[in-house]
Amino acid sequence: MPDKGKGVETNDMLQENIIISYAAITMVPVTGVSIDNCPGVDLIEGDTHQLNATISPVNATNQTLTWSSSNVATANVDEFGLVASDASGLAEISVVTDDGAYVDNCVVEVTESLVSNQKKVNPLNGIKVYPNPAYDKIFIQFSNSEEKRQVEIYNTTGQHVYSSRIYGDSHSIDVKKLKVKGIISIQIISGKSTNIFKLEVV
Repeated sequence: MPDKGKGVETNDMLQENIIISYAAITMVPVTGVSIDNCPGVDLIEGDTHQLNATISPVNATNQTLTWSSSNVATANVDEFGLVASDASGLAEISVVTDDGAYVDNCVVEVTESLVSNQKKVNPLNGIKVYPNPAYDKIFIQFSNSEEKRQVEIYNTTGQHVYSSRIYGDSHSIDVKKLKVKGIISIQIISGKSTNIFKLEVV
């Protein structure tokens, strides 16, 4: 049996040398939330809009948010705040914090797109106008190469800003040369048939 008096450490001696430290964890509670970029203009059917929410304070420990829509048939929102406008009407988009259940709301109004309603306006089948919204160029595609088509564009105030003949099955328009912003009306005329498209230029 070892002699405790000859330099052999006992369990009692080892326990005295153990230093236990605890890291202090400071929880910063949430005090509010706000949606920073509720759209200032109506959305058109088919548009998307990214909403951003800021939690207060910015260094709050729990940054979890939940998004919801009061009218998913008009505008739906995903878990990241991306709003997809599906049909004309009003929808209230809400965001709520996981910590404290703080809420902020944003009312979105969706207007009917003449693109989706083209069958009601002298239908000219097989026409595609994109993108919406438009940034640099607008593209028009046809399912056939029928000649004698005409395209006319009007700005938000109804002023005529563009006119061109279309030959073949495609046509592109330089948005920068139009010098317009906002909702524009594109009329495509073929014989006695006129098809109207509504796009947003940003």
